[in-house]
Amino acid sequence: MARISIPWLEMGFLCLLAAGLAYGGNLLRPEPLPLWADYFQKKIADTRAKGLGTVSLAEAKRLYDAKGYLFIDARGPEEFAAGHLPGARSIPFETAYAGLDSVQDYIPKSQTLVIYCSNAACPKSRDLGEQLKFLGYSGILIMNEGYDAWAAKGLPTEAK
Repeated sequence: MARISIPWLEMGFLCLLAAGLAYGGNLLRPEPLPLWADYFQKKIADTRAKGLGTVSLAEAKRLYDAKGYLFIDARGPEEFAAGHLPGARSIPFETAYAGLDSVQDYIPKSQTLVIYCSNAACPKSRDLGEQLKFLGYSGILIMNEGYDAWAAKGLPTEAK
C-alpha cells in the first residue's frame, strides 16, 4: 500500500485549517455571508430596489402576446443578430451612454418597456433600465430570465 507523502498531508491540513478559519471569521461578522444563497431572487430584489419592475418569463410572454409593450434587447449587436424576440428593438447597453438621448426621438416616454439581456447573470438589462429611468421613462420592466430562457422554452425568436 502506498503511503501519502508528508507534504500532501501538510497541504491538506492547511486547506482544512484555512476553510475552518474562513468559516469561523464569517460567523463573527455582524452580517455573515450566506453559505448558500438564491442569487436569482437577490437579482430580482436588487432590480426592484432600483425602482424597476420585474416580470417572469410567463408574464413576459403574456405581455408579448398583448402587443402593447415594446421589448428592448440590451445585448450587443452580434447577439441581437444571432437571435432576438420578434419586433424587439436593439439598444446595446455598451452604446447606451453615447446615444441614449436619441432613444427619446423614437420611443415615447409613455411606452411600457420590457428590457431583456442574455440571462439572469447578465446585468445589462438592469443597467439600461436604470439609464432609461434617469431619462424619464417610468414603465420599465426587466425580464430577468433573459433571452436564453425565452429561446429554451421554444417561444418566438428571429435572427437577422
